[in-house]
Amino acid sequence: MSDAGIPAALPVAAVQMEARREHSIDEFRAHVADLVSEAVAQGAELVLLPELSTTGLLATHPRVDELTVKEVGQAWRDVFPALTEQVTEVFRSLAVQHGVWLAGGSHWRRAEDGSYRNTAYLAHPDGRMDSQDKLHLTWPEEDLGTTAGDRVGLFDVRGIKVAIQTCADVEFAEVTRALVTAGADVILCPSMTWNSRGASRVRASCLARSVEQQVFVVQSPMIGSSDIPRGAAMFGKGRARITVPIDRSFGVNDGVVAEARSTDEAVVTATLDVEKARRTRVDSDSIGVRHARPELYRNLEVDVGGGIGVALS
Repeated sequence: MSDAGIPAALPVAAVQMEARREHSIDEFRAHVADLVSEAVAQGAELVLLPELSTTGLLATHPRVDELTVKEVGQAWRDVFPALTEQVTEVFRSLAVQHGVWLAGGSHWRRAEDGSYRNTAYLAHPDGRMDSQDKLHLTWPEEDLGTTAGDRVGLFDVRGIKVAIQTCADVEFAEVTRALVTAGADVILCPSMTWNSRGASRVRASCLARSVEQQVFVVQSPMIGSSDIPRGAAMFGKGRARITVPIDRSFGVNDGVVAEARSTDEAVVTATLDVEKARRTRVDSDSIGVRHARPELYRNLEVDVGGGIGVALS
């Protein structure tokens, strides 16, 4: 424990979770329970599951084997919102059982205002639940009628400030900068990308956020496919990884402190030294956040073609 009362380190786990058909909430719970148990056995106190970690539950649809591409949107509306309470109970009960923080990736739910949201959950070991709606939607999410969130939160994990940026959210540096300015130490990035280009975008963005904001980023991807609907199902890509600032203090020259070695289901872990990361923002061989010039950015004018152009506000 530091003099300021902040824990010096936080053991975390990034889960590379296989999409599979789960025909009941019990099957889903058993799958998640196995992964959480593995993470806890490796010493993790904070465990991150992927974006849309519940997609396998589409197999609970009564006509799952007959679904066509055109029917999938309605199937999502029929299946996932009705399971929200049970899904969040799975996350809550496993967090309490193991005495850990469980970021359950995300789940597609129906909000009180009737809108559909891609919502990530953070279950605390005392049973409390936090949530974060995804802010930046992909075109398939828009086609489903999903509504983007308009707020971003910081959550307390044993005195350490954690934020959730779901998949495409981490591609927007403005949000990460605001979070770090507000005190974020760790960014959690649950992801579900459907091709190698998407996986590369998220991978590069996670590392970029670690470099420019001198913050830890934990990424957990959904991999493989549950083959729903047959012949046109989503197929998840990516590798679980944990990135750190590229700084002499960490001595990790590519910024990747842990990464899954295969495309199979996996759990990777690392212990994040929060005090060290905070020190790098003050004294570092990287120019980092200490050299940021917010007053410049607020008033910056772009010279377009030799003339004064757009002012950035």
